[in-house]
Amino acid sequence: MKDAAANHDGCEQMPDRRRYCERAAVSEPLAASAPAPTSGQGVRVMQNTFVVLIARLLALPIAGAANLILARYLGVEKFGQYGAIYAYLGLFGWLASLGLAPILAREAAQKREQAGSLIFTGVCIAAGFSVATAALALVIAPLVHLGGKLFPLLAIGSVEVFLLVPIALPGVIFQVDLRQWYNSGFSVVRQALMFAFALAIYWAGAPLLYVVLARLAAAGVEAGLNWRTAHRFLESPRKFLSPISMRLIRGGFIITLSVIAASVYARIDQVMLHSMVGDLKLGQYAAAVRLSEMFEALPAAFVSSLFPLLCISVIDPERFREHLDIGYRYMVLAAAGISVVVCTGAPTIIRVLYGQQYSASAPLLAVLIWSEMAIFFGTMLGNGLLSAGLQKYGLLPMIAGALVNVGLNIFLIPRRGAMGATWATVISYWMCWTVAFMPFKATRDILWTGLRLLVPITVVGLAVTGAVFLLPVNDWVRMVIAGVGFALLTTTTGLARKGDLHFIHTAWRTRLGLRAT
Repeated sequence: MKDAAANHDGCEQMPDRRRYCERAAVSEPLAASAPAPTSGQGVRVMQNTFVVLIARLLALPIAGAANLILARYLGVEKFGQYGAIYAYLGLFGWLASLGLAPILAREAAQKREQAGSLIFTGVCIAAGFSVATAALALVIAPLVHLGGKLFPLLAIGSVEVFLLVPIALPGVIFQVDLRQWYNSGFSVVRQALMFAFALAIYWAGAPLLYVVLARLAAAGVEAGLNWRTAHRFLESPRKFLSPISMRLIRGGFIITLSVIAASVYARIDQVMLHSMVGDLKLGQYAAAVRLSEMFEALPAAFVSSLFPLLCISVIDPERFREHLDIGYRYMVLAAAGISVVVCTGAPTIIRVLYGQQYSASAPLLAVLIWSEMAIFFGTMLGNGLLSAGLQKYGLLPMIAGALVNVGLNIFLIPRRGAMGATWATVISYWMCWTVAFMPFKATRDILWTGLRLLVPITVVGLAVTGAVFLLPVNDWVRMVIAGVGFALLTTTTGLARKGDLHFIHTAWRTRLGLRAT
């Protein structure tokens, strides 16, 4: 454990974090007294990550299969309408949750003995905001051509997207206690239910209404399981903490403003395609988006395990940077490897999974997959900033990214259709999570830790992709060569380290020693 002088020095080395450190020393004594994370804790993080990843690897094929069944069954146009409904609702998700989940996770990690009351307070706040959000989204819907026959579907979808938020919120305790096998297991249950519903809808020839109802039912089961199980780990009595409620709202509001912008550049493209070029083009684009988004379970699984340790180690700058470095390295290498393989094999991947009717999605996927590098990188950067109490610096970059995305979509969609929206997404994502953070002195240390890995790994990935496209071979061989070539180049250049592989191997061998209590 570092002594008080060392902790104070850590704050002085990063002056813009001083206010957070001082607050932690006065009002958050658990954070000030917490021991520095040990190598055993690091292995525990990897163990927890492996458990989560195993669950995600079980859920991904099931979710992907359900998505493919629905895409083939609904057809391009109906699938476009389906995508438009949930893309629109996603624009308002920030208000329903108010950014409370990461704030509650941080507070509960630092004040574990008050976790029950903290989370109860968050649930009460989220309940009020989720009802208001549902009403607001439905009132505005006709203005973006989502009225008429789509309005009842939108109303049902709003129950899933907004009103289930407070019910699922107690599940943040699983992240705090590194017990994420619970919510990961519940996610598998949800995906299995949705797969069964998709098969039933396909065989029965049911309309889109039943797809929306099926989603609500599956999500309701998952939220109920999270609610029931999480309360086993939350101490009683659970009280509404009025003084802390305002702090939660203020902290969540800062994150919410960032999430507003993130929601815009993550979802507005589909809403704009629906309004500007129609659901046929949107269906092709939505198919590429769904495939690309499937990989986002990986950074979510890893960073959710690492986040509690980041919160604790923030008072030890050296240890904090070590956690950041390993997180960035894993995330960027994984994202680049996925991008290289998917980009080189996009036509075959689309043909096998979606069928010939979605062939126009292949070039969209080949470009769109590179946005995942920015998402993987941004997931680590965002959690690093949040754990250091610097989340307020994420607001302006998010707003800048949203404005760039909207501007590019307005300019490119009429000229290039879905491909225009694809390029708008890739450019805005990369700008938001890299260039836009550079002007802030407070974030440069955390940003630079990641950029020194992101830049060379991206160059290697693009070089391998460009070279492999020149080979006169089929897509299957091209994907294998691309994946192997990328792995060899990153290993020989030292971007992928043998020590990291040994660390993963050690955690994997000992993962069965991790027990739920």
